[in-house]
Amino acid sequence: MRARPYLAILVALAIVGCETRPPLTRGNAISSADSLLLRDHRVWGNPLEVLPPGSRDSHGHRWWQVRYADGPEGLPRIVLIDDESGWARIAPKEYRPAVAVRSRPIDPAEVALQPGDFILQVAPEQPAERDAEVRLDVAELNRLAARTGLYPCFSLRAGRDGSLAIVYGWSDGHGMPRDESVRDWLALRTRFADSRWIDLRN
Repeated sequence: MRARPYLAILVALAIVGCETRPPLTRGNAISSADSLLLRDHRVWGNPLEVLPPGSRDSHGHRWWQVRYADGPEGLPRIVLIDDESGWARIAPKEYRPAVAVRSRPIDPAEVALQPGDFILQVAPEQPAERDAEVRLDVAELNRLAARTGLYPCFSLRAGRDGSLAIVYGWSDGHGMPRDESVRDWLALRTRFADSRWIDLRN
């Protein structure tokens, strides 16, 4: 009889282990590529093309391909992202780039935010007198996000003293799950390097 609790635990772990991961989106692929480039101190600019995975390779993996402008010697700059794990790597020299049958711009609607308990404060609060300037920053951030695969969800948050702060992730009365790839995106593509997470439950 004592074995039953342990059997229940094993069954529960097996069920959790069998749960499938949600499929990667273009936004996920770009975020993974950004994080890799930021960690390796590579400045490759914005991606030119994002291709979804094709057939499996000899090891059973399927890869997203994120292509950037060629390097100074004309060599392709490509980041590959494993479709199952989200792990990113620089394409090896022997890699043969995939070619799009029909390329199209990244659609931000394909990268939706899930509801959560956090928002990301992009920069320190600014006085209300700088309202127009801060709103321009928000608009530019959303335009850049839409072009590079990040869901455009930057907005202004007003403090009790009237100060204004640029935040990311506030939508329809809720925040988002904490996702460090957004901070990587900011550090790689913008001047905002001092972002911090705010827990809405506090």
